[in-house]
Amino acid sequence: MTGLHNKLEVKDHHSTLEKKNALDLLSENHIESLDSSAHYRFKQINVIRYEDIPISNSTIRAQYLFERANHNVHTKCEESYYTFTPQQNKIGDFLSLSDQIRKEVYWRIDKNGEPLRILNEGELKESWENAKRETLPNNEFMNSLDKEQYQKIIQAGDTEFQDMSLFIRNYRTNLFFRELFGQYLMKSPENYEFEKLQTMSNFFKDIVIEADLTYSKLKEDENFIFIVKESELDRNKLDEIEMVKQYNKLYKPKIKYDFTEYDYKYRATMKLNKEDGLIENLTLSLTEKIKNNLICDISFDLKRIES
Repeated sequence: MTGLHNKLEVKDHHSTLEKKNALDLLSENHIESLDSSAHYRFKQINVIRYEDIPISNSTIRAQYLFERANHNVHTKCEESYYTFTPQQNKIGDFLSLSDQIRKEVYWRIDKNGEPLRILNEGELKESWENAKRETLPNNEFMNSLDKEQYQKIIQAGDTEFQDMSLFIRNYRTNLFFRELFGQYLMKSPENYEFEKLQTMSNFFKDIVIEADLTYSKLKEDENFIFIVKESELDRNKLDEIEMVKQYNKLYKPKIKYDFTEYDYKYRATMKLNKEDGLIENLTLSLTEKIKNNLICDISFDLKRIES
């Protein structure tokens, strides 16, 4: 954990607490004594279907270093790869480049294990400015855009790197970061609390989906605890009038059938290592659908690898 300890001042409290594992320390609120790291790889597959017929799919694969020392977290994207079917004009290479621009992030987390602020804001801004001058002008995808499209991407990047609250919100749309941050970093499993999930629809522009998230323990052994997190859609918050309006414009001309019923399901199963308090592996399934007409299936598999 050299990188994190060089970046931040971290006191060594291990001398008196050596025999306790991370879950014991969390139960006793010894957050200052937590100090661990892991390498992860994940694979995410996204499939969109019209009436059960696949229309498009994409795959994301990536490897990250994850380090935590008390209230501080360091993430580093070591490799990432994107593929699309139908193939899309070098956008995968552009997305991999985007990951490298924001390759290393140092975070401060709150009492729920969620990002509170960015600690290396200046370095991230410098990386973005260097990319605008040196790498983006030579990127094949960027060079395929017209002047207006090119400038829109630059302006979006300028806005994000000048506003770290927006930077954090954008990170939270990434399933890897949504799952790697969370209550398990700051609380023992018996103290996990009900959560609200807010996310954007994959089908409808500017439609926010809200769901209630609950945790339950599946099983436990000497070394690991298995936890499931499941969602229940808050239908009272759905803007179905706008959904139907967009559906009729975007999808009905192709599918023909009327709008039916919207649903959203999110389920994650986590294997948590008791010794260091980090995730050993995690599987997640997410389904968004208009019953019988449209479906978006996302599968996400995360595993810890040898460092």
